[in-house]
Amino acid sequence: TKLVGRWHVLPGTSLTGSGGMPLPVNLTLELGNNVWLVGVVDDGVLKMVKIRITGPESSELLGARSDNNYDPSCAVQVTSREECWDAGDDLPRDAYSISLKSTDEDAAPSPGSCRGHLARPLGNDHKGTNCSSTMLHGTTCAAQCNSGATANGTFACLVGRIRLESVCGADVTLADKVLLTLAAVASECPSPEQLRAIFAFALQVDRDIIADVFCEAGEEVPLSKDEALFAGRATAQALTMGCDLNADLEGPTPARDLLQKGEQLVASRMPVGSRFVDGLKDAVGYVGSVAKLHKPAFMPEQVKAFQDPV
Repeated sequence: TKLVGRWHVLPGTSLTGSGGMPLPVNLTLELGNNVWLVGVVDDGVLKMVKIRITGPESSELLGARSDNNYDPSCAVQVTSREECWDAGDDLPRDAYSISLKSTDEDAAPSPGSCRGHLARPLGNDHKGTNCSSTMLHGTTCAAQCNSGATANGTFACLVGRIRLESVCGADVTLADKVLLTLAAVASECPSPEQLRAIFAFALQVDRDIIADVFCEAGEEVPLSKDEALFAGRATAQALTMGCDLNADLEGPTPARDLLQKGEQLVASRMPVGSRFVDGLKDAVGYVGSVAKLHKPAFMPEQVKAFQDPV
């Protein structure tokens, strides 16, 4: 059901930057009741306004703030949050002018959605999948089997990425899995082998437990002036990284332990988080922030290995 009068900020919205130059907004956060935070980094300063949208190009200014020593994660859309506003310094409400573009039409696919056609069924008995064309974050689907059998394993959509495997007509070994996805601001992605070693070191598990790893570099992230001095560079990269963990039903690495350790990966003051950040720094140099993009996901009875019948 469409929510009447629910407005969404669109691309093309801008804030006034240094010298009166309009800067395209790349940070938006919906707070509810048509109240939004919008922001942009300009010359090492995070500039933010809070508005209540009243029409396609009209809004009520509720406040303005700036932060010249912002956390790097506040300059990335997927990890920008209300705490970034809370950390800023109050300014006069009209300190920045905003040129707004918004719509009350149904929004584009929700953040974190996946393209279902990218789910690739495996095995010699499949006839495609039952995945919808647009999968919402946190949903699952599976292969469809010609024989009418139920496929082994499911696909999962997590933060815009299809995870796991689904198989028809093959000899399959199943295992419970725990899926982790993190966002980081760092100088670059580690190699897959480095990332596997980092996760194993942080979680204190054998490398064989780390079934799959990935790291994707996204947008360039401008750093605050202080952070740039510390990093020795003016910008870093927004990284999305994660891993699939094979959990033991019984044994040294049960799922409950992996879920608990996965929660601690972003807690730099805890041993797990400290080891993760240290390992990442050793691999790539600069690391500005690490955040989780979802709670560790427990996925029972997933495909660990398979072999097509001869």
